[in-house]
Order: sequence, then C-alpha cells, then structure tokens
Amino acid sequence: MTIAPELEKKSIVPVLNLCTKREVPVEYMPKAKLQILCGAVVHQGIVAQLTDYKYLSTADFYHVTNSTARPVVLIMDQIQDTHNLGAIIRTAESVNITALVITAKGGAEINATVAKTSAGAVFHCPIHRTEDLIALLNNLK
Repeated sequence: MTIAPELEKKSIVPVLNLCTKREVPVEYMPKAKLQILCGAVVHQGIVAQLTDYKYLSTADFYHVTNSTARPVVLIMDQIQDTHNLGAIIRTAESVNITALVITAKGGAEINATVAKTSAGAVFHCPIHRTEDLIALLNNLK
C-alpha cells in the first residue's frame, strides 16, 4: 500500500488499521509520484498494487452457476470501454448477479480503471472471460 503523506491522518486511520491487521506493508510517496505509479488512472492519495485479476475458470464458472437454485448470469459481448464495464459490474454486484461473463476477443479486460469505476465491486463478483461465447451459451441452455 502506498499513501501520500499529505493526506489528513485522521481520514486514513481505518485504512492503516486494516493494513496492520492484514500485515500489508505501507510506504509513503508524494502524490505526484503516485500519479506516475498509477499512469492514467486518477488516484485519491492511496494506491494498492495488486496481482493481475483472476477470472473464473470455466469449471469454476459452472460450479458457481450450478450451486444456485436460480442463477442470474449477465453476459456481455464486446464491451470495450473500461468505464462502462466498471459501471456495469458495479450495478451487477448491487443487484446480486450470480456471475458475469465477458468475451476475450473484442472486449475490455479487468484493469485499474475497471476496478476504480466499479468502486471495488469487481473484487466481489465472479467474472468469467470466455474465448467461445457460443459454446458457453449452448452449455448454459
């Protein structure tokens, strides 16, 4: 976790407590350097570096959908704008969608912009990225 030292300490106490509890190392860096670290994504003075997003495997996707009596799956084909994808994921999470499917070809990947736009919902929604949407749809039938 990297934090800008100019942030008001009182406002980040919950973040610091969570970092301590989960043994996440904290370092401090000026906002300008944080922006270089973040690239095009606008930060708010706190940056967490994560590993690449782990999509559900095909087997895990079917396990999630089959373990629910009436699964609701949101299938998105070629959503290219990362802001739109993040907003869709945020909405899907708020209405308890069982799982989401995005296409590997022609669609956006889960990245920092998607994570920020989704307000973190991307970390609570099971998302499968499929190479063969037609086969997946046929299997879901």
